[in-house]
Amino acid sequence: MNPVIARALLPLALVVSSFAVSHTRDPLQLFVNEFPMILAHDSATTYLPYGELKVVDRWTKTQDDGGFKKMLECGSRAFDIRPKVSRQGSLVMHHGSIEVNVLFMEGVKEVIQWSANQKKDVDNFVLLYVTD
Repeated sequence: MNPVIARALLPLALVVSSFAVSHTRDPLQLFVNEFPMILAHDSATTYLPYGELKVVDRWTKTQDDGGFKKMLECGSRAFDIRPKVSRQGSLVMHHGSIEVNVLFMEGVKEVIQWSANQKKDVDNFVLLYVTD
């Protein structure tokens, strides 16, 4: 194999082998930081109305439309959620200076409702990673 291609593929091979190794262990014996899951960065941006955002603010939207439920259905199991108190005094979510006009608890309820209808096993473990 071409050495340049081999060097380019090495990080991918390490990720795949790490994933495979973690799946050979009993998932109930893993620490949370060892558990393989898809993380949605700035997950609340799923609620931002893309068409209504200014051109610069469109860079804020890192997730497709559809809410947390759609993201869960697509395989996301970890959510980077950033709450803040709005000018009106409500707990909403944000990405940087862009406020997401959805109540924090509405997003959490969406995750709880989805989880209530799923098989109770390790593949449906959901992590809400709350920062800020």
